[in-house]
Amino acid sequence: MALTREKKESIVEDLSERFSTASTFVFADFKGMDVQEINVLRRRMQDEGVRFTVVKNTLLRRIMDHVGLAEDEACLRDLEGQTGIAYASDEVMPAKVIERFAKDHDGRPSVKAGYVAGRSLDAESIRRLAELPARDELLSKMVGSLQAPVRGFVAVGAGMIRKFVYAVDAIRRSREG
Repeated sequence: MALTREKKESIVEDLSERFSTASTFVFADFKGMDVQEINVLRRRMQDEGVRFTVVKNTLLRRIMDHVGLAEDEACLRDLEGQTGIAYASDEVMPAKVIERFAKDHDGRPSVKAGYVAGRSLDAESIRRLAELPARDELLSKMVGSLQAPVRGFVAVGAGMIRKFVYAVDAIRRSREG
């Protein structure tokens, strides 16, 4: 059934509103997947805070233009068929979920392209992005790296104080005895 002009405009408005809060969009080709597999994928995405929707490419171009991302970007030019869009405010999670799912399901869905923080990325760049650790993991590593010098300084200071106390105690014992 063909969509009426009003219905298309409604879809564009609704998705534009939802997309305006997302910082990452990953476009995926889900050909060859059955409904059950798509539902499992949707559940995994939902568990990770990622939204997933399917849109015709003509509407996708309108939506991305409406959101403020240039229509002539390379990643939108070569899209064919319907496109599954995973989007979230987390920069890495949509790519991670799709890539993990694809490993377990014969490479489906396959990444077509995407946007991260307003920049257009090709499929290979999205795959490399999926290999990055999650934001929380990166933050914890950074905090650990920042704490290491402080811990070292505290340990050295404590060692110096301990040696000073041992020396004073040794002097006290030698004078007593």
